[in-house]
Amino acid sequence: MHPAKIKELADAEKAEVEVLQESLLKTCKICRYDN
Repeated sequence: MHPAKIKELADAEKAEVEVLQESLLKTCKICRYDN
């Protein structure tokens, strides 16, 4: 695979992970409000 393509994929994965972590944080906050 082309190095640039690998970097692109890695960046995309990183962005997805960040989005997932953010939504997890939001749900955690909601859970805290519920408790």
